[in-house]
Amino acid sequence: MPIVEGSKFDRYLIISLIGTGGMGEIYLATDSRLGRKVALKLLPEQYTQDEERLRRFEQEAYAASALNHPNIITIYEIGEANGRHFIATEFIEGQTLRRRLLAGKLGQTESMDIATQVVSALSAAHAAGIIHRDIKPENIMIRPDGYVKVLDFGLAKLIEGSNVTGPLIGDQQLTAGSGTTSTADMMVQDTGQPEFSSGEGDIYATIEVGSLNQTTPGLIMGTAQYMSPEQARGLRVDARTDIFSFGIVLYEMLVGRPPFAGGSSRDIISNILNYEPLQLSKIDPEIPEVLEWITCKALVKDREERYQTAREMLNDFKRLQLRIGAPSELTRSRLLDTGHAQDTNAPAHDEIRLKTNFLSSGRVSGFIDNQISSIIRSKYKAPIAFAMGLALIIAVSFGGFGILKFYESIRQSPLPFQRMQFKRMTATGKAIRAAISPDGKYVVFAQIDAGRQSLLVRQVTTSNMIEIVPAADVTFRGLSFSNDGNYVYYVLQEQNNPIQNLYQVPVLGGVSRRVLTDIDSPVAVSPDGNRLAFVRRYRGKGEDALIIVNADGSGERILASRKGPDFFGISGASWSPDGKLIASPAGTNKGGRQMYVLQINVDNGKDRIIAPKKWISVGRLSWMRDGRGLIISAVEQGSTLAQLHHVSLSEMQTRRITNDLNDYRDMSLTLDSTALVTVKSEAHVNVWIMPSSDLATGVRITDGIGQYNGVRGLTWTPEGQLAYVSRASSSQDIWLMNRDGSNATQLTTAETRADIYPAISPDGRYLVYVSTRTGNSNIYRMTLSTGDEIQLTNGPSEEFPVISADGKWVIYTVTATSNFSLWKVPIDGGNSVRLTNRLSQWPAVEPDGKRIVCWYRPTPDSRWKLAIFSIDGGAPDAMIEMPATAESSIPIRWMPDGSGISFVATVDGISNVWLQPLDASPPVQLTSFKADQIFWFDWSKDGNHLACSRGSVSNDVVLITDLP
Repeated sequence: MPIVEGSKFDRYLIISLIGTGGMGEIYLATDSRLGRKVALKLLPEQYTQDEERLRRFEQEAYAASALNHPNIITIYEIGEANGRHFIATEFIEGQTLRRRLLAGKLGQTESMDIATQVVSALSAAHAAGIIHRDIKPENIMIRPDGYVKVLDFGLAKLIEGSNVTGPLIGDQQLTAGSGTTSTADMMVQDTGQPEFSSGEGDIYATIEVGSLNQTTPGLIMGTAQYMSPEQARGLRVDARTDIFSFGIVLYEMLVGRPPFAGGSSRDIISNILNYEPLQLSKIDPEIPEVLEWITCKALVKDREERYQTAREMLNDFKRLQLRIGAPSELTRSRLLDTGHAQDTNAPAHDEIRLKTNFLSSGRVSGFIDNQISSIIRSKYKAPIAFAMGLALIIAVSFGGFGILKFYESIRQSPLPFQRMQFKRMTATGKAIRAAISPDGKYVVFAQIDAGRQSLLVRQVTTSNMIEIVPAADVTFRGLSFSNDGNYVYYVLQEQNNPIQNLYQVPVLGGVSRRVLTDIDSPVAVSPDGNRLAFVRRYRGKGEDALIIVNADGSGERILASRKGPDFFGISGASWSPDGKLIASPAGTNKGGRQMYVLQINVDNGKDRIIAPKKWISVGRLSWMRDGRGLIISAVEQGSTLAQLHHVSLSEMQTRRITNDLNDYRDMSLTLDSTALVTVKSEAHVNVWIMPSSDLATGVRITDGIGQYNGVRGLTWTPEGQLAYVSRASSSQDIWLMNRDGSNATQLTTAETRADIYPAISPDGRYLVYVSTRTGNSNIYRMTLSTGDEIQLTNGPSEEFPVISADGKWVIYTVTATSNFSLWKVPIDGGNSVRLTNRLSQWPAVEPDGKRIVCWYRPTPDSRWKLAIFSIDGGAPDAMIEMPATAESSIPIRWMPDGSGISFVATVDGISNVWLQPLDASPPVQLTSFKADQIFWFDWSKDGNHLACSRGSVSNDVVLITDLP
């Protein structure tokens, strides 16, 4: 009996029934502990004692949970409750490929995009020893952002020798005439319907094996229309069965109908076993011949002549995608289109021809033979056909050779970024910057230990490393090698000094020499080694300049400048190999903050955007040796994680090189572009609670690796609950949970945007937060009881909102220019009012509502101070000098009793909350953590508890080799 909507199953609150079928029921539910939506799959109660169904049910869980791939559904939990077994998986918004196909065939680009993702998933699954065995459009989900997810490993079978743990299903082979019975892993329920009744029809096979191949009767496992020949015969299957099944799906995507049709399951299976599909080009002459070749190779009946691995097929797809811009390679030859096109509305049995050894021996010869046969059988009369056929045999033979030649060329050409090797160069988790020498022999990196930073060099081929700049209370901002590899340039900021300087030090250590002063980015060294390029920010004027100097620091020249709202990024520029151009991160705050890559002509300073994609952030970049592309570290829209990307300048396209839940910041490329180093970051951050009466102890109330719980916001409700930002559902969303971490509920659904910086009104009625849904960072108000929202601000960038004590105003920071300022807007909507004119950020409201405190800079070059203002703004009533260990990038809070201001300070790499008295006397440490960092904190409204987002971020240098 289905579970009633609104009831609880274990810790899951049932929202609705998604579908039912022979293998169980699927519900949309909410995980009450983590607050996320899940798809909950339950085995029917009447089958709980059925060991075979139970074993197959558990098989799905063990198979899928062993995988970690962006195109494979994520398993959250495998369990049993109230005598019923279940699997909780991620809930995926979107549509199945079957639903998409109802609208007709897909375009070639869309088909190849989906195909690449599905085959990538299969490649990962096969590498983990898992066969899906039921690839079909119903098991392929397409999200609104284009991501593809492969669902339902309910028929998965582990390949022998797999490291995946869990119960295995028997693997005896059923051979024709053997007289043995098919083993349990070959069984499938006799439903005649799709496994889940979602209204998307399909044909399920329940065929007596003996009726087809004269073996002992048994049942075939899978979906008839998408079975491989070996699967249809009841033979033992391997990973190649998935390749054939996906070949059927690919065929259907390209022309809108499956290659094998029939009035019954037996008819379909008979056609799979005995007939070849109609050539794709006969249905759609515009399909590229190489794409048809790939499809047909997947559909070869003899699995020894089929693609042997999904990786092989994936590589061919990617090689083909790389050639999309070459019409001669993608348009179909006229010569091969001269045959008579068949009526595409003809009955299915007329479309299936007796097999002709298509693509025999894995070559194109069968393909050519079929083309010639089609021409000879054309409308021309026999004598003409004979003469033309004879001539065309010669012509097509050469054409076939050309096809084969092209295919072999793409098979033999290296596939960019697919053979990369990753090697960890450090293992301390303390690296923060890195660069590799032009010859690839040395890696220089900055590391932080106990709050002090030093510079080290490691030899790539050994583990030998030396310290070349000793540890000090400084911050390294950028590292670069000289072209001969003998020197390291580094940008250094000393404690209590906002001005950064450029130094040069011998690669194996020695005396550092100051080269430049007042520099805001790493330097880029020209190909001839004689010039340096860098960015300087003139904060008082709101202007950035890209500057060129001689290698010794002389001859400074402004090449290009940008004034607000436009700006240069400060992660580091790169010279083109010929020295004529410089590529630099750049961006604008006009109409919302976005960044891109700008190309500047070294001779005249003229610039143009060379990467059409817009990012939230663009980090370090390097020009590749051939001058036709760049590698960059960048954060895409809707994400907070930096990934490595390749920018093709000839195709004006970008593609990811890395794609995981880690950060890849900073990046440096060797001269020959075959290797790079980057700093990979992994976060382990969670929410902690402690009583105000005993701040020496604390309890962690959230779990999760890579979820960044509370890092982008954490606040209390009047009722003692916590609103916090988490990536538990992949995107940055705002969640609500009890003080003990229970009953976590997702309040916002960001999907491809970010919802961050929550604030709760004093009466608990409203949630105020920042969302990037429009491309800008704007402030929204949500009514918690109804979920209704209104937009309060619409400028290019507003952040860090707090709410006044009377609940009438939202005070926030405008960050659209380099001169941050405080503003306020009515919580019910209206015009915004400016409160400060100097550089100010992170406001906090006094408990009695009369004053505001914020981080404040009287001048652009001064250090951050605490400034106290009237709630109505104006000049500060008081300013307090803060210790150098104070974290000005983390919010501040009034003490609940109004006695002072709490802030975060980090000493020797360990963060704690401190109290700054209002009389400017020395601060007092409140918490006594012995490890980790604090990223956010807040006091409960009654002052009885402190909540902190704290943990560690592990940063290590990674060497990536075998680049193109």
